[in-house]
Amino acid sequence: MEDVNLRAATAVTDKVATQDSAYDQECLKLAKEVERAVQSATGGRVHKIEVEISEDTILLRGFCATFHCNQLAQTAAMDVAGDMPIDNQIVVW
Repeated sequence: MEDVNLRAATAVTDKVATQDSAYDQECLKLAKEVERAVQSATGGRVHKIEVEISEDTILLRGFCATFHCNQLAQTAAMDVAGDMPIDNQIVVW
């Protein structure tokens, strides 16, 4: 796992937060909630998942085998995200 400096408005799962602001912690918490929801909805079929939270969007990255799995991941992220838009960059291979 690599260390990453987080901007005040960004949190990425599977990375180590180097700032302790309350906002960063909330972003990291939301990112982990989205990741758990995606993995639960897809039965763990999204590989190397990363969830990045910025001020205005949630970015999903990873790999899965079917478009159906990709859609399940996006729907799960949308359920957790509320009004935040989802940028689904999960690759179907």
